[in-house]
Amino acid sequence: MGFGMAITGIFNPIGVIEGLPEMVESAMPKYDKSVKRRVNNLSSGIFNGMLGFGQIIAPAYGSFISGKLGFRWTCDIVAIVTMIFGFLYLIIGNGCQAFKKSSCSNQKK
Repeated sequence: MGFGMAITGIFNPIGVIEGLPEMVESAMPKYDKSVKRRVNNLSSGIFNGMLGFGQIIAPAYGSFISGKLGFRWTCDIVAIVTMIFGFLYLIIGNGCQAFKKSSCSNQKK
């Protein structure tokens, strides 16, 4: 259970920290430069809305799965799903480039 919680803690920030900037960057080429602020606002709204939706659904999901499988297995399942998502993001979604890009832009400031 401790290992599962540690893996979840390591891989969750990958989606949360890099998620919003990547959403905005992927949407920008599809719209005019004149609506840049609107794209930022709508991306932020969708991101935070889905984060809130997950916070509403998660307790129901967690209690259902925990009741069926037990707390330990629930932690392990969540850790495995989070780890798979993190690896897919880093490898297939080109997340390594996003991290390099964000760390380079932070060093320039």
